[in-house]
Amino acid sequence: RTWVHAKDAGTGSYIRNNWFSAGFTPKDLAVIDNIDGNPGAEIAVLFQRDSDGRTWVHSKDVLTGSYVKNVWFEQGYTPMRLEIVPDLDGNPGDELAVLSTKNADGRPWVFVRDALTGAFIRNAWFQGGFTPMDFAVLPEMDGNIGAEIAVLGEKTNGQVQVEIKDAKTNAFINQVNFP
Repeated sequence: RTWVHAKDAGTGSYIRNNWFSAGFTPKDLAVIDNIDGNPGAEIAVLFQRDSDGRTWVHSKDVLTGSYVKNVWFEQGYTPMRLEIVPDLDGNPGDELAVLSTKNADGRPWVFVRDALTGAFIRNAWFQGGFTPMDFAVLPEMDGNIGAEIAVLGEKTNGQVQVEIKDAKTNAFINQVNFP
């Protein structure tokens, strides 16, 4: 079973062990601002189900260990990373963004769902022939409300590049090449 051992960053004092179900391989974790209405943050763990490879994020209250939400993602993709996107849909709480690769062709996708309801927000796809290495959520830069998603990857010709897209619309914003 997976567990997250929470400690106070300032003092090192023990806070709580948060246990998660067996049968799932952990991939990443993130902290979400409070979405369950009690004081304190939530811990969100990105998992891949061992039996069929399905991706899900299981959120628990850090202080109590109580279940908050399970958010399931599309099948046929291998999850890599989890990030939190500032609210895009106007309800309380942020969104979950999962960087995945499509099993059929290796193309990177970022799936965005509401952390509180699990509702679909946006699927952002990135160029083919581009192996993702990491991703980040960037502050607003294209003039609409919302954040941007930047994926770092390597093209088949060896070029390292960051591709940036709008988290709300999937609109292309920029590519940045690195030597």
